[in-house]
Amino acid sequence: MRSAYLDNIRWGTVLLVFLYHICYLFNGVGVPGGIPGAESLPALDVFAAALVYPIAVVSGTGPLWFAQMLFLFSCLLMPVRRLDRGSALEKLPAWAVFLLFLPLWGSSQVLNVPVLTMYRFGIYLAAFLMGSFILSHEKIQRELERFRLPLAGMAAASGAVCTVRWLGKNYTDPACLQSLPANLCAWSAVLAVLGLGRRHLNRESVFTRYMRRAGFGIYVLHYPVLLAIRSGLHAWRRFPAVWNYTLALVIGLPATLGLYEAIRRIPVVRYLVLGQRGR
Repeated sequence: MRSAYLDNIRWGTVLLVFLYHICYLFNGVGVPGGIPGAESLPALDVFAAALVYPIAVVSGTGPLWFAQMLFLFSCLLMPVRRLDRGSALEKLPAWAVFLLFLPLWGSSQVLNVPVLTMYRFGIYLAAFLMGSFILSHEKIQRELERFRLPLAGMAAASGAVCTVRWLGKNYTDPACLQSLPANLCAWSAVLAVLGLGRRHLNRESVFTRYMRRAGFGIYVLHYPVLLAIRSGLHAWRRFPAVWNYTLALVIGLPATLGLYEAIRRIPVVRYLVLGQRGR
């Protein structure tokens, strides 16, 4: 049976990526990829991402690199899926699931592509397989719901350590991404979100059903829309930094949804851009 909370977490994550890229485009950390000379809010620079020019060449638009990796991992998963017998892995206790941050940390040290640093095949493949073979089990999900508050506390505590350690610095540097605190924070946050989502987000409405359908379109289309809006704001009118962030959100999200609604109504274009055969 389809779990509504997983759909809600997915489109909620897409919205967080949207906000993340708003902060990124005007980052003042010096991480490549933002708009040069843009006014920024230092408190939000911690959310800036590392996107360099070759990514645009390889990926088309910034965030599509992740979709490329998911496609590759899904192809790899198909021949090995039959190895999952379920009975052993679904019996893992909560403490064992939590300690999987150690192999996740280990995987972050390998298969990292130079220059195009977002292609971190080691950690993303490990996380994908852990999700497919372990976190997908109903019993594991019930355990995550049971321990949701301690997991959330661990995520907050480790996140605070990472923030203090790398605030104002390039946190896309291997020194951060391959560190134990960063990987502990990432894994704790994943488990906490799944547990909290199962408890509080396992419901549907007209809005959530629409967002479930539109989430992929927002993910694919939002970056060029934000880039155009924020480039225009920077070039045509020098607003205070806080207004740049606010206007990018207020204009960008409706514009992205409008573009999605337009494209999904054009038969050939919707298939080429969104992979949708029908509306």
